[in-house]
Parts: sequence; C-alpha cells; structure tokens
Amino acid sequence: MESMDEDTCRKYVGEKPKDVVSCVGDCTGSGWVYGNWGECHYNDGCVRKRSAECRNSSNLPIPTHYCVPDFIFNTERCADASCDQSRWNYTSWSDCDCTLKRRRRSVTCVRYGKPVNDRDCIHEPKPDETVSCDDECSTAAHWETHAWQPCTATCSSHKGIRRRHVVCSHHGSTVQDAYCDQRSKPVQQEWCSTNVSCTTWSLSEWSSCSVTCGTGIQRRTVLCNQDGRAMDKSKCPQPMPIEQQTCTASSSTLCATLRWSTGPWDDCSATCGTGIQQRSVYCDDPSRAWIRIPDSEFGN
Repeated sequence: MESMDEDTCRKYVGEKPKDVVSCVGDCTGSGWVYGNWGECHYNDGCVRKRSAECRNSSNLPIPTHYCVPDFIFNTERCADASCDQSRWNYTSWSDCDCTLKRRRRSVTCVRYGKPVNDRDCIHEPKPDETVSCDDECSTAAHWETHAWQPCTATCSSHKGIRRRHVVCSHHGSTVQDAYCDQRSKPVQQEWCSTNVSCTTWSLSEWSSCSVTCGTGIQRRTVLCNQDGRAMDKSKCPQPMPIEQQTCTASSSTLCATLRWSTGPWDDCSATCGTGIQQRSVYCDDPSRAWIRIPDSEFGN
C-alpha cells in the first residue's frame, strides 16, 4: 500500500486520529522491591545499602509517592566485627530547668572511647537528649527576699548601692533558681542615697608669712562643717587638711643684700672662773646707709 503524506490525508479524510492518549495504570498493591545488598562502607557509618523501587501488584515500576516512605528498608548496619565497637555514650541528666521544664544530657557516638559520627551508631536507637521534668517544677516554688543591706553612700550628696539576697524557696527550703520563674525574679541591687548630711572641711585663706625675709610659717583656720554648724573634726573626711605650712619671704632687693654684722666681744664678766662675753649683732644693708633691722624680722 502506498503511503500518502499527512497533509493530503487531512485534506480529503479529515484530522489524523490520536496515536497517544492518557491512561490510568494499576496502582494497587504497591510496595518496595529491593535489589541485592552492596558492600559494607566502613568509612560511612559501617552500613551497607541496596536499591529500592516502588512497584504495583503487576510488578511494574510506579512513582515513589505511591509507596510508604517510612517502610523503606534500603540501609542497614553491617554485620561485621569491626563495626561492633561503636556505641552511644551519654552523661548524667542535668538539673531540671523549670523555665523550659526539661532536663538535658549529652549523647555521643563513641568508638574505642573517642567520639565518632552519629552514623556509626545507626545499629541502635539514639538515646533521648532531653526529657520532661514538668512534675518537678511545683508552682509552690517562689522567690523570697532578704532585708536590704545598708546603702554604701556615706552622705546625701553621694550616690550609693544597696544589695539584698534573693532566693528561690520551695516548702521552706532554698532550691536552685531554675525552679522559680526567672521573669519575676526581684532585683538584687539598686541605686540608693541617704538623708545624712555631708560633713566638709571649711578652710580660711592662708595668713601672711611670719617673716619678711627668709623662712617662716603660714597659718589658716580649718573647721569641720555640716550644714553651717561646726562639728568635731573626727566627723569630717580624713586626713584633715594641714593648718600651717612653711613659707619663704623675700623683699626683693632687701633680702638679696642684707647680712649679719658683729661687733667685738666685750671683756669677760668674771675676773676669775666662768663668766660671759657679749657682743653686738646687727643686720645691715651694705648697699645703703647702715641700718639695724631687729632680729625678730628673721624668725629668730
């Protein structure tokens, strides 16, 4: 039979019949069909694997979503002596965290005492790392506060801090803070002040130097004062400011040119035995006419 081109057929006999149509296959009785087990992978968790294909009751391949993924079994622990050394190691449970109402512990896969990848312990279920402890977190646990300690401020013009102990109490016994609500924990310290007036030192101006030339003494008045009232000096901050100090006076040219001059010794007052001799001592200024300056001007 001679074959005609499709355009000629469409012209004389109409559209071409469909050569592909959709259909619904048999998806009943679906399940996993497995291949043979592969070799053991010692560096990949000591497991071996095999292929898995989803098929229907006619043993024909169908999409994987028709099979239950939880029932697939294509990986297993190798039955090999060299893979039997890994196991789960876990610490003791922590104290109950009553904010999260959970206890915690560390769970690690170990081999020969050293941590390894968790896949090396796939042959046995991993122990729980957390567990509920809600029953241990009784609502009877509550915060108790002790009395405030004295404010650290010594007087009204200074800021201080005061502190107190805050404990979690359960049936009259102190327990760990975790058993109480952390969000409602009272403050343990705060800023504070005191009504005690501050004592301060009141200082007068320094007096003039006690001499006009040379080294002398300056003095001032030092009083302990509280709100305008004189207080005992022991009430003020120590050490107490000094009340006197040394000073050096020099009347410019005068101190630069003055000098002591002495006269001759008199005869001894005794003609026999011990007596005294006297002489005149003057302060004079060679640059001017000779003058006498009293000794008291030099602190003597």
